[in-house]
Amino acid sequence: MTPSRRAFLKGVSLSPAFVPLLDADVRAADKPAKRFIVIAVPNGVREEFYWPKGTETAFTIGDTAPLAPLIPHQKDIIFLGGLVLKNGRDSNNGNLGGHASLPFLLTGARGVPGPEISDGLHVSAGGPSLDVFLAKEFGKRQTFKFESLVLTAIKRFRGNDGYLSFYGKPIDPNTPNVAAQRYDPLKLFADVFGGVASGAPDPAVDKLRAQRRSVLDFVGGYVDRFRTRLGAEDKAKLDAHLDAIRTIEKRLDYVAPVAACTKPAAPAMADYSRDNANPLIPDMIRAQMDITVAAMSCDLTRVASMLWCDSGNVRWVWSWLGPQFAGPGKDFANAGENMGLRNDHEIAHHDGEAEYLPLKNRTCQWYMEQLAYLIAKLKSTRDAGGGSMFDNTVILFANMQRNGGGHATDNLPWIVAGSGGGYLKTGRFLPWPSGKTGQSIPQNGLLTAICNAMDVPQPWFGSPDYGGELTLLRG
Repeated sequence: MTPSRRAFLKGVSLSPAFVPLLDADVRAADKPAKRFIVIAVPNGVREEFYWPKGTETAFTIGDTAPLAPLIPHQKDIIFLGGLVLKNGRDSNNGNLGGHASLPFLLTGARGVPGPEISDGLHVSAGGPSLDVFLAKEFGKRQTFKFESLVLTAIKRFRGNDGYLSFYGKPIDPNTPNVAAQRYDPLKLFADVFGGVASGAPDPAVDKLRAQRRSVLDFVGGYVDRFRTRLGAEDKAKLDAHLDAIRTIEKRLDYVAPVAACTKPAAPAMADYSRDNANPLIPDMIRAQMDITVAAMSCDLTRVASMLWCDSGNVRWVWSWLGPQFAGPGKDFANAGENMGLRNDHEIAHHDGEAEYLPLKNRTCQWYMEQLAYLIAKLKSTRDAGGGSMFDNTVILFANMQRNGGGHATDNLPWIVAGSGGGYLKTGRFLPWPSGKTGQSIPQNGLLTAICNAMDVPQPWFGSPDYGGELTLLRG
């Protein structure tokens, strides 16, 4: 008995209503997984020591400069200046300090009335942040264990000043509409990998693999007879759909055995909850990066945000960098904010002084060491589709302000690492993407370019009147 068209389509898990979408299914199945990671830090840089020297493609980074840890990866990076948080400035009468920038950093939209944040502003995000937006778009195409990983490096203590990832407008006047954060790497590890043994197959994956094979085996004998009843166009669509199923089946076969998709080493047992001068910050951040890369390699998520402290960092004491970083505070060591010790906020405000300048440059360099570690980790992790995970990833490293004491939110020192599968042209230094020295442009053009690099095409991101994609990033 020859099966009906409807029965056959039901057998391969496709209703007739979806036959016109087969071409789209095939294109999606053939595309490699795109991934996005954003890191945000406060308190700016000392510009005269920070930026590379040279031209767009012929530039150098000094061996002791803050950017020095990125020298091995500079061909895979765009060092990008000349961006301004115009959406934030337009939300505050043309002025915005860096400590109040978080609701604007990744949203590209004007703010709306909301709970109080730094500098006495009562404002919150007017739209979704880029990471949340991309995570939801990816989730429309495939179900992930985690929509995204939203990470921070300190237990919350500053009210509404420590959120990077926004769903949109505030829930009520006192409650920002934000994604839940994770900071404890032990809890993060348990949440992400608690149900998967190291090197062992995931039972859920095995079950899905078996179901897919049984469907193809069951209908396989009817394919030739069924094809004779179809026109040329339907035959082509049917063949393409079966090829797509086989592609997915191969990916399922690939998940468990590959070294990339294994449970990483658990973080060291420790109390990571201390929020005041926590000496375990480096361990916390490394563990979060390791878990993030492993989770992405297992396709548990494709988006992560990392907020390294909050918009002021008044409780972050850089004790792991040497005793000179843990001396008595000068004027920001009050109200027990940092146990009377120097903190990141104080160092930034005094970075023009001989005593503090080398400290500021060294803290910037430490940030770059962590970014370099993440890049190297992604490069050394094999992707399920071949190559390295870094090949199809974009990392955005966003500073909340241009400089320390000045709090300026123009000419922001941002870094884009990774080409997103070749969409972005890396190995470049673009101090003024506007083309005019001293003229900053909204960050919206970059946010839009990242959307497009992630195969989530957008004419703009955030408020449309700030413009569309910064096409210069494509070369």
